[in-house]
Amino acid sequence: SGGYTLYYETVEDGTHLLGEARSDDGMTFERAGAVQFDGEAVGELSSLDGAGGPAPLDVDGERWLAFHGWRGAAQAIYAAAGDTSPGATFAALNGGGAVIEPAGEGAWDGLTVSSPSLAEIDGQVWLYYEGSDGARAGIGAAVYDAESGVFQRVQGPYPGEAGLVLERGEPGDWDDAWVGSPHVFMGADGSLEMVYAASDSGVVRIGRASSMDGLTWIRHEVDGA
Repeated sequence: SGGYTLYYETVEDGTHLLGEARSDDGMTFERAGAVQFDGEAVGELSSLDGAGGPAPLDVDGERWLAFHGWRGAAQAIYAAAGDTSPGATFAALNGGGAVIEPAGEGAWDGLTVSSPSLAEIDGQVWLYYEGSDGARAGIGAAVYDAESGVFQRVQGPYPGEAGLVLERGEPGDWDDAWVGSPHVFMGADGSLEMVYAASDSGVVRIGRASSMDGLTWIRHEVDGA
């Protein structure tokens, strides 16, 4: 349809919602209202207390939209799909239930999962996310399983840490406190590129890492770190 569509998180009357805006040039956007969900296919999404962090991906003529949502203190990641036209109505995946939830006590992402990013890798839809056990935060990955309707955590480079693909840095590194808020995209040379937020408990910076398989990520130097 041409032009650009921006999905964003907004707050109305104290409730976090997903918004949509459109642009012809990618610089000046006009708000188009809240993201619309199919009332007959919204499922459990209707009971969420709020939603944020939208992440779109066009797959085989459909637009997928992942986002984190919460009921009370419980937070998980949800997803929906619609067509690629402006103002499209989205139908919830997995009956409106979470497509990935916190892994539970003892797991690195046992308390929260949030800030999704979708990528298509070798014909499969991958979900990258920020996970935390309350003491540390890292970046995880999972692959969509059509049979179950949810994302299954991958086994990354950290033994015994299902899903974890990028851990915080070593003590003294610029990102030794936490890493999160990933955004993954395909680089011009065919590699996968990730930009992410990280901190040493003092300064929050933007980092970049590259991967050839989506599992093992190589950090790039950060100016001023």
